[in-house]
Amino acid sequence: PSVRVAARTLIDLLASEGFDHVDAIKLDVEGAEDLILEPFLRLAPDSLLPRLFLIENGTGRWQVDLPKLLERRGYKLIAKTRVNLAFERV
Repeated sequence: PSVRVAARTLIDLLASEGFDHVDAIKLDVEGAEDLILEPFLRLAPDSLLPRLFLIENGTGRWQVDLPKLLERRGYKLIAKTRVNLAFERV
């Protein structure tokens, strides 16, 4: 069975909590990382882009090429484990 929950975009959440910068984000949402990060990477000003992203590796489940989107915003893959990808903004 499915469950409906209220959701907010990451950029709206950061704004509502008063964040003006983010150092790092760890995201593990069972293959939905692209759904959260694609709008954030498209809309976030440079000042909100964290230096480090650590995300669960869901490349087989993502609807978009998340590593390519991160690369376009200045990130480089710096580590890959069996379950996680680490990107640093250079």
